Amino acid sequence: PAAAAAPAAAEEPPEATRPVLDAYDPVVANAIREIKEQINSRGSDGRVCLPHWGDRYGELLGPLRAFIESRPDKFAVVPGEGDEYTVVKARKRDRGEKGTREVKGEGSLAMEALAEIEEQLNAPRHDGRVSIPHWKERYEAELGSLRSFCKSWPDKFTVIAGEGRHFRVVKSENGTVMRALREVEEQLDHPECDGRLNILRWNERYGKELGTFEEFLKSWPDKFTIQSGEGADFTVVKTRDVLGKRAMAELDKQLDDPGFQGRVWIPEWNEVYAPVLGALRGFLESRPDKFRVTVAEDRSFTVEKCDDDLAYRAVREIEDQLNDPKHEGRLRVSRWNERYKDVLGPLKSFLERYPEKFKVRPSEGGKFAVTKRSDELALEAVRRVEAVVHELGFGGYLQVPEWDELFAPQLGAIGPFLERFPEKFAVEPGSGCAAGGRATVRRAAAGLEWEAVAQIEAQLEVPGNSGHLRVPHWNERYAPSLGSFRRFVEGMPGRFTVIPEQGNKFSVARVNNDIVRSAVLEVQAQFNTPGYDGFLQIQSWSERYSPFLGTLRQFIKSRPDLFNVTNFGNVMYTFPVSTPSQLREASMPRRPLPEQDKLANALGMDRWM
Repeated sequence: PAAAAAPAAAEEPPEATRPVLDAYDPVVANAIREIKEQINSRGSDGRVCLPHWGDRYGELLGPLRAFIESRPDKFAVVPGEGDEYTVVKARKRDRGEKGTREVKGEGSLAMEALAEIEEQLNAPRHDGRVSIPHWKERYEAELGSLRSFCKSWPDKFTVIAGEGRHFRVVKSENGTVMRALREVEEQLDHPECDGRLNILRWNERYGKELGTFEEFLKSWPDKFTIQSGEGADFTVVKTRDVLGKRAMAELDKQLDDPGFQGRVWIPEWNEVYAPVLGALRGFLESRPDKFRVTVAEDRSFTVEKCDDDLAYRAVREIEDQLNDPKHEGRLRVSRWNERYKDVLGPLKSFLERYPEKFKVRPSEGGKFAVTKRSDELALEAVRRVEAVVHELGFGGYLQVPEWDELFAPQLGAIGPFLERFPEKFAVEPGSGCAAGGRATVRRAAAGLEWEAVAQIEAQLEVPGNSGHLRVPHWNERYAPSLGSFRRFVEGMPGRFTVIPEQGNKFSVARVNNDIVRSAVLEVQAQFNTPGYDGFLQIQSWSERYSPFLGTLRQFIKSRPDLFNVTNFGNVMYTFPVSTPSQLREASMPRRPLPEQDKLANALGMDRWM
């Protein structure tokens, strides 16, 4: 028997002789980080796609799925149809030996959270929006975020990604229904929707479970109303919109009555309207364009009509959003279809009627972004000043002869205007306040941020460096302005990759050159697009680049050697770093886009990477 066992031992090396993959090995840690970034990215449905896996990790870590399944302390694999699967983060109770799913008694924190979520989901006609009071204070330290907790229970819940950070949660068995509902609602919410819906491959994707499209819509009368057309055709509107119009007609009738004294009363409100529109007072307060509500101490209220011009109110509401420092180009006017569409038309069409105020920028998926026209004039002023102050030998005395005629009427005196851009210009106090377009100004210093970047890159260039960096006097010199060292390098995903290690330790590496090169070429291609005005949009950036380079804004910000950025609030305008003569010629027709290899050489990419 001993002799028979020998060949098997020769073919299968003893366990002790196999390479052991340490959880804190930098390669393993970096692989785990890339997987986590994908499943944590906005809009992730749990699918992990790393095209470079075989080249970068395959030889050491094996196939992607096998590696994920080998780490039940980090991930759980949810099988799908055929070879498909999705990945969720392991729950804390799953991180014990062999990934067992042990749950403490019924009184455990997880059970308490599950009970609260299920109670909301069991409410009749629940639409998937889950809100657990004080989740952060009560659960997050132990269970993680609400979204990640729900995703960690795929046998109980299905998490459906929404726009930005929004999401909905349904019971696993109801996931198909909620996906269909959300797809219908997204089409109805589109600014150009005329009620004719087209859900691609309905019968193939939903028909078996939900029946025909018309049958499904009729099963949700509190959400959708079908309006018959010619033959078998029909259009769909939101039931909320139908009831809202009916309620508005009744309220207008009461308020227009000569004997009206401020009190409104709709006897059937609670039975007919409240299930969809909510309480009467809440509905009135949600329409400040129509009604002015005054609440008394006893909580009774009176109502009067607003006489403001509807278009004026809409423009003012849009301008308030665009003037918000947090506005990044996406415009969301609450309940536009319900409040304005009947009179003013679709939002996009309304915006296009005011080209002197708004610029509508088409985006992917039929969406659009909106910026202020006044930004264009301010951007032109900034670039003209940059062309002067970037000249070799510029002595600090700035004069823009056409300032008073072209810019001052909207932008004011040149000095206070330039002070709005301290990252670009240093203006002598009190300078440039008088007419004439003159000021004493110089280029802003590169600052601590890029001094810190230079120190980090210098250390990474040392042959044989391990990535464990130490910048002398960081806490004294840099931390007061830039924060902790780790937070700073994590905020530069376009330059550095942070690799977690044991405890709070980590190492730093340069980002992958090939990915950076690909992203830079796409950005440069945008620069050469006819009519490009600085508003940068890269299709599917979040899916293709965010896991490696961060958001588009983070990537652009971390590359000042390549990109010249001007911010108006949170709206970013991006141009290539140019010579003064190129800045002056920025309004001239652009040259055709060169071939990528010639462009890479012309841009000196090897110098950047």
